[in-house]
Amino acid sequence: MGACTHGRERKITTPKWVAQDLFRYDGLNVSTYLALNIHIIFSTKNRTPFLTDGLLDQLLRYIVGTIVGLGAVSIKVGGVADHVHILVRIKSTQNVSNFVQELKKSSSHWMRERVPSFAWQDGYAAIAVSPSDLNMISNYILNQAEHHHEVTFEEERLEILKLAAIDYDPRYLD
Repeated sequence: MGACTHGRERKITTPKWVAQDLFRYDGLNVSTYLALNIHIIFSTKNRTPFLTDGLLDQLLRYIVGTIVGLGAVSIKVGGVADHVHILVRIKSTQNVSNFVQELKKSSSHWMRERVPSFAWQDGYAAIAVSPSDLNMISNYILNQAEHHHEVTFEEERLEILKLAAIDYDPRYLD
């Protein structure tokens, strides 16, 4: 097995620590392997606490169904009365902005059938998550209710933006 490199044949080797069946090279096709894990956060319009306990659970189940329907993998979803956190693995063909737009559009429609005045805030946060941080972020999402007994949404948002090294203009944080 080899690959052509400017007229020279070179042997393709896979490190011993990589499962041998993950990579197959047949000289013609090389598969694509991606781990596009994204932590998505968006809030209700004006952070109105629309998402009461029972309604929040139903909405989160609906969001998981939407994620699956879009062909992505739902890793963890959670939230509190005024915002949601979504940890998802998207496909290589999915654009983060379009993916979030579809999640918000679909869930807004579902919510307005139950609460006619419902709306999501414009904008969102989307942060790449390394595979080694998936458990930590999953636990963070799982424990949102406890977390927000001590930290406000505004404090959480600033902390996340700083940790992710995202530049922001404080005038546009509302």
